[in-house]
Amino acid sequence: MQQAEKFNAEQSHLVFNEAEMMDLMKAIKTKKHSLNSPAEVEPLYHKAVETLRKVCSQTKQERIYTKIVSTYCQPDLENTFKLLIRVKMALYARKCIMAVLTDLKTFETLASDIKSIVDKYHD
Repeated sequence: MQQAEKFNAEQSHLVFNEAEMMDLMKAIKTKKHSLNSPAEVEPLYHKAVETLRKVCSQTKQERIYTKIVSTYCQPDLENTFKLLIRVKMALYARKCIMAVLTDLKTFETLASDIKSIVDKYHD
């Protein structure tokens, strides 16, 4: 995948990158974390919300974003984990969309090349 297609290629600290997100999900799932107070969880919750917003805006799924955020509106560890799962799903959907668009571009190029060849020998 090209750099421009990678999520958070600019390495913004305002959103999770995929590795960061997966590490946090694993730590929460295995309870290998020190996130005990709301003050520790809240910044992660807001970062997950911002990550989801960015992914959903890139794929034109703003309504889904609004629905998810309204469902998980309490900044606690459980909702943070659920948001991270939704981000993971949104990133997967984004990758699928990018793959389809790449394949479509390849198809259009090949179709144009074939048409040129047919037109060349048809005349």
